[in-house]
Amino acid sequence: APYYSHRALVFLKAEQYEDAMADCKRAVELDPLCAHAWTRKGLAHGGLCEFELAFECFNRCSEINPNHPELKERARVEKMKKAR
Repeated sequence: APYYSHRALVFLKAEQYEDAMADCKRAVELDPLCAHAWTRKGLAHGGLCEFELAFECFNRCSEINPNHPELKERARVEKMKKAR
């Protein structure tokens, strides 16, 4: 799972959201408790303008680890939603 989660981050930085989504889905399949995969999946959904799905992913991460540092990225997705 860590491999896919890390590669997803690279795809996110390159704005390759579909590739990031594929890696996040695989990471979650391998380890449903991988908080990084859930936040990055949320960012990928946000990049694809799938905002409700993005927020579901952030909520799932929050259930796993309410203090996860990447949860702050939810605010970035909220700004993307408002800009639409």
